[in-house]
Amino acid sequence: MSRYLIAFLFLSLIGCGSANDFTDAPRWPYCRCKEYDPEVNPYAFYLHTKLVDSNTGEHCFRVELLGNDNDNSCVSMLEDSVDKFQVAIQPACPPAFDVAGRYVTVNGTKHRSFRVTDYPLHSIIRLNKLGLNRSIIESDVFDICFRAAVPCHIPENFFDVLPPLYTIMESSGHVCCPTRHEMSAYDEL
Repeated sequence: MSRYLIAFLFLSLIGCGSANDFTDAPRWPYCRCKEYDPEVNPYAFYLHTKLVDSNTGEHCFRVELLGNDNDNSCVSMLEDSVDKFQVAIQPACPPAFDVAGRYVTVNGTKHRSFRVTDYPLHSIIRLNKLGLNRSIIESDVFDICFRAAVPCHIPENFFDVLPPLYTIMESSGHVCCPTRHEMSAYDEL
């Protein structure tokens, strides 16, 4: 079965809009959204990687509120609620993610609502039910972390590109999906 057909069938199951989204949007973020503009993202994502042991790396995104003056309705929607986060990873890394125990944390707590999907050019990790909003960011830090084993334990081997390609979405309705390649910072700890 071709990778395109698998991705098409998967999208019909995960509720990323409809099965037609892959036909209509056969590239990142593989969802049909009304707004993709990175300027409507009210958050900054800082990437940090640390070695857990000699065979495992932990890639974390620290999320901070930027405070966006853009009067676009997506800014307000995303400040109110970010339900999903997805990041592009190397196609060879899902097995290394599995070896590390499919370990995903949000604010230090194991997060179980995620999927790993293979697409023709890369794989993605999509987290659902994040519960991220402006008041959480203003009162505390917000970290999203993934663990991966060798050879994907370092950012250059884990992510599809550096800085990583990521998208946030406000809800299952996928109105706002700001997509970015650039990060606010990239540090390897």
